[in-house]
Amino acid sequence: MRLARTCDRDPGLTRRRRGRGFSYYHADGSLLRDPDERSRITALAVPPAYEDVWICPLAHGHLQATGRDAADSAPKSGPSRSCWRKRGSLRRWPTPPLARSTKRPTETRGSSPTSCARCAAKPR
Repeated sequence: MRLARTCDRDPGLTRRRRGRGFSYYHADGSLLRDPDERSRITALAVPPAYEDVWICPLAHGHLQATGRDAADSAPKSGPSRSCWRKRGSLRRWPTPPLARSTKRPTETRGSSPTSCARCAAKPR
């Protein structure tokens, strides 16, 4: 199944502390009771210190969960797929000119254009 582009501003599942654990709720406020869905959420291993947790309702969403660290005032963070993080960071922070290779990506031994950040940031 292909990845679906998701955003934490879309309706999703939420988490609330309940006793020593957590309970999960749908966007409409109803309690999540499906054991398969609960096991998927547990496998995400969202840290217990995260507050304002958003969980993707789709198992094939590219962004599965976000939250705010209670001890930190940083913006939302969360586990994401590394390929999306790498692609986004290349758009925001291109490789400095001194670090770029003068060879074409196919001439660089031991790397490919998809695995090498220098090659991926180089204009074609």
